[in-house]
Amino acid sequence: MIQRIQSIYLFAAIVFLTLMLFISLNTHEYPGMLSSWPLIMFLSLIIFLLFVILLLFKNRKLQIRLCYVSMIVLMFIEVLIFYYFNLETHVKEKSISYFPAIFPVVDIILIFLAVKAIKKDEELVKSMNRIR
Repeated sequence: MIQRIQSIYLFAAIVFLTLMLFISLNTHEYPGMLSSWPLIMFLSLIIFLLFVILLLFKNRKLQIRLCYVSMIVLMFIEVLIFYYFNLETHVKEKSISYFPAIFPVVDIILIFLAVKAIKKDEELVKSMNRIR
């Protein structure tokens, strides 16, 4: 069902990643850091994957697996962001804001909460099958 709490968590994760993608495409304050092509490609991939996960509400096991895959890719994105941030700080030697680097961490937390809710639904369905 699309009106479950995990759908809200996944939709919030999509919103945060879309905001981060928008920031990375329109960076004038952080030139070169967030506008790298690998980062934009991975962000687009995760946004698409989260839409697919959101629509797979009937197949909860696949939904959980894809959530774990998206969490791993988000961890890779976080490493990529800190690599580019550190590369830019060494080159320019000025302090920069790490605000956009928070979004993947928030998304990992939201996806983890969605996985917990999906597992709770799966246990509820299994218990209902036992009663029948």
